[in-house]
Amino acid sequence: MRPKQRHIDSFLATVHQGSILGASNALGLSQPAVSRTLAELEEMLGVRLIERQRRGVSLTPEGEVFLRYANACVAALDKGVRAVSMSGSERRRVINVGVLPNVAALLLPGAVNELKQAQPDILVRIITGTNRLLSDELRRGDLDFMVGRLAAPEDLSSLDFDPFYDEDLVLVVRRGHPLLMHGGKNLSQFPLMMPLKGTIIRQDAERLLLTLGLSDPENAIETLSVEFGRTYVSISDVMWMTPRGTVAHDLESGEVIALPLPTIATYGTVGITSQKGARLSQHAQFLVTKIKEQAGRYQKK
Repeated sequence: MRPKQRHIDSFLATVHQGSILGASNALGLSQPAVSRTLAELEEMLGVRLIERQRRGVSLTPEGEVFLRYANACVAALDKGVRAVSMSGSERRRVINVGVLPNVAALLLPGAVNELKQAQPDILVRIITGTNRLLSDELRRGDLDFMVGRLAAPEDLSSLDFDPFYDEDLVLVVRRGHPLLMHGGKNLSQFPLMMPLKGTIIRQDAERLLLTLGLSDPENAIETLSVEFGRTYVSISDVMWMTPRGTVAHDLESGEVIALPLPTIATYGTVGITSQKGARLSQHAQFLVTKIKEQAGRYQKK
């Protein structure tokens, strides 16, 4: 016997409202009805999902797992409703792409340009954000796919990842930086710009600092903004730790220089993340193909 929509609704409402009373008010049902529905769901699954407490409810480990899939189920249904509500031409014309900073300037512009040349009537939405934020939007069905570094395992439930290439972090400085005259020594004497705490690349950056014998500075500048980072590094003596892809063009032109450091511990895989089992539209698949071609060209440089 499979859970029905009322079981999913009662479970999600209880979790989101924090109590059975809150869920009953949100659903317009009695508390006994919600409790009975939850009991039916737990009996079907053979596990306890929710612990009833004096001040509300909490999820069991099994409940945490089920919550991820219940959210994905509702998101898929919502996406289906939106899809059939649009006309056929509207469904075909829109591509929503989530993009991480390390590929926003490197892979997307050329790929989107080729798409627009071939299919000028397509509406392309480029949405930037952190890996976790974009993964959640992808899981909800708000994105067709996302491009960037591989997310943490806990953020990959119900998602597939197609790898392109591996990329390290680099510590870059502006052309003419004092460090370049001293062979990259005395790093601790200069300010540092880092990825935001809580991101995958911040963890990689902290590992690199450890290999260099440096502590995580409390006065660092933290940002995921490539625009800010490129401008600030050009006018200051800051050292910027960032994925190589964010500064690939500047490294090539000589605007910034990567310090010769052992970055092996910072490598991460770049690729495309999509919903598990989802079928992309013809236009979205065309864009994916062009992004892969851009990645192949970058890899050969």
